[in-house]
Amino acid sequence: MTMDIAAAGDTDLLEESFADEPAGIWVAANSHRFGFILRYPRDKELNYWLCL
Repeated sequence: MTMDIAAAGDTDLLEESFADEPAGIWVAANSHRFGFILRYPRDKELNYWLCL
């Protein structure tokens, strides 16, 4: 299962800047309490472009 998270009223969806906003910082610190984990942290992302 995957999901995208955005703050209410956010107009720049799927932007990396969400991680640095208060809501993104809260999600990173608390999501595990609700059963969600970040599978691919920023420094561990897979590079699919190399496979094309």
